[in-house]
Amino acid sequence: MPDPGHGVSLEEQIDQWLSYLRRRQAMHSVDVAELEDHLREQVAVLVDAGLATDEAFLVAVKRMGGLDALSREFAREHSDRLWKQLVVSPSDTGEPKAAARTDAIVAFCLAVAAALAIKVPALFGMLAEAADRGLQRVGRYHQAIHVLGEMDKTIAVDISAARAELGYEPRVSLYDGMRESIRWCRAQGISL
Repeated sequence: MPDPGHGVSLEEQIDQWLSYLRRRQAMHSVDVAELEDHLREQVAVLVDAGLATDEAFLVAVKRMGGLDALSREFAREHSDRLWKQLVVSPSDTGEPKAAARTDAIVAFCLAVAAALAIKVPALFGMLAEAADRGLQRVGRYHQAIHVLGEMDKTIAVDISAARAELGYEPRVSLYDGMRESIRWCRAQGISL
């Protein structure tokens, strides 16, 4: 089995290891530099203990753990900045900054649009409800504003509980009650 470090200098081995680390999005350049320092210290200790540099490198890398484990640990420790690396800054794979910035802007715009799609009906409902209250205070009624003010509310009524618990039975049907209400509004001069 060929030796992976055979014919390759320690610096080349470290550079190759660092290039693998830099591809991990959880790793920041400061973290990579810190890990490089740890690796170099471990290699120096092992060389002083009598190992060849290529052996010392392999043992030191093994002691530090696999790249997946290192990436997971750094992601756990530095989760506060991981989202910034994933969303705001371009990856270390050479993606242009403009493309990363465009992606971030698109993601932000989609988030704002989703929030507006959810909140706009409720906002209009609140504004219309306030306008309806204001109009009612001065003795006015505007059906469209009143209905818009109820847009974010459930106004359907179920009388089954009143029937079951109180024995309630309406004397007027819903249809007839609506007709009487409209007739009353017109008699009061309220246009519908």
